[in-house]
This record gives sequence, C-alpha cells and structure tokens, in this order.
Amino acid sequence: MLKRIRYISEFSHALGPDELRQVAADSARNNKRDQITGLLISAGKLFFQLLEGPPAAVDECYRRIKEDPRHTNVLLLAMEVGDMERLCPDWDMKGIDLNDESQERLELLRGVMLSIHIQQMATDRLRLALEEAVWTEFLRVGEEP
Repeated sequence: MLKRIRYISEFSHALGPDELRQVAADSARNNKRDQITGLLISAGKLFFQLLEGPPAAVDECYRRIKEDPRHTNVLLLAMEVGDMERLCPDWDMKGIDLNDESQERLELLRGVMLSIHIQQMATDRLRLALEEAVWTEFLRVGEEP
C-alpha cells in the first residue's frame, strides 16, 4: 500500500541556493528513515512537492509540513492511495531549484506553479467573502423587523 500526495506551499521567505540544498538534504535524510521518496521543486517563495510512501509516514510528514512556520498557504493538489508503483523510487528527495539560471528550460514550470498559487489565493478570498455574506445574511434573518 502506497500513499502519494502533491502540494504547493509558500515559504515565509525566499531561500537561497544553499538553503534550498540544505532543505532537500534534510528532507532526504528524514525521508530515507521513513521510507518516503519524492521531489521538491522551488521557484521563488513557492514549493511544489510530491511525497510517496507508507500512508502513515506520508500523513505524518505532511502534518509536519503544514505545522512548519516556514510554510504558509499549503494547498493539497492531489492524494492517491493504493497499490501503485513509486514515481520517484530512487529519490529520497530530489531537489530542483527553478531559480537557477541554468534551468531556463523549466520556465513553464515556474509559470504553472505561480498560476496555481495565485488562483488559490483568489479562491481563498472569494470563499471568505462568501462566508462573510452568508453569516451577515443569517444574522439579518434572525433579527426582529
């Protein structure tokens, strides 16, 4: 049984190349211990990550990520559970820095990550506006004329 998740998050500050390498190295060490494999792509302050492994280990890793104060706006993109083969069987954590000038061919990925992030932020604002309107209407309905 394997669980695979994909998410995007925003880091509280942009990380330099050395910091990104350290994050990937720390993740690889922890993932090896927990039998998790995956991929971490960074672009500015945005991260896309694919994690796969034993369901309980992936859940615990994702919980830590969501509670990590360095991450904000964590958005789960997809989750799969079942008998499937790993997409990243040889990568405890493959780190790819799209900020690296030598990665110009990956400009499309930067744009896709940014578009998903912007869309999620807009969706969050619309959801909050809807909730506020609904609560305002409920309060108005409950008032005496």
